[in-house]
Amino acid sequence: GRLAGYRGVGRDITARVAAEKKAAETTEWLQLAARAAHIGLWERDPETWEFRYSSGWNAQFGYQAGELENSIEAFDRLVHPDDLERIHAFSRAYVADPQGDYQNEFRLKHKDGSWRWVLSRGALITDAATGKKRWLGCHVDITEHRQMEEALRAREEDYRELNATLEERV
Repeated sequence: GRLAGYRGVGRDITARVAAEKKAAETTEWLQLAARAAHIGLWERDPETWEFRYSSGWNAQFGYQAGELENSIEAFDRLVHPDDLERIHAFSRAYVADPQGDYQNEFRLKHKDGSWRWVLSRGALITDAATGKKRWLGCHVDITEHRQMEEALRAREEDYRELNATLEERV
């Protein structure tokens, strides 16, 4: 009943620990950059149309992580009715022939009920090992930009009307 010997195996995991640390730092850096740039990240399965959103994406639209279902139906409830069919047609066409990057502008409903203009960009990525396709992208809130464009158009129209009135008087 006495210990007659001891055998052990050791393995140097220094490289693995360093790689894990670097991966964690990179992940944190990307998350901070996305938050600073007000970018919400998304992933969409091109076969099931199931979504996955980053916490930044949820925050853009007033939601907590996990508050929205990861389904096309939940996404569709957020899309402005005037944009819905166009988005579906555009998305189906892109998945059928994913040339270049996906880019589209549309409106999504914020949790507070307001409509936010979104620039959606992404790409269909194929995993070399498995052949599985993933559709990854981001949403950038461009509401202020769109509002400035509309204000500029209104001012241009006012200017044209004023100019026409002045020309009539001359």
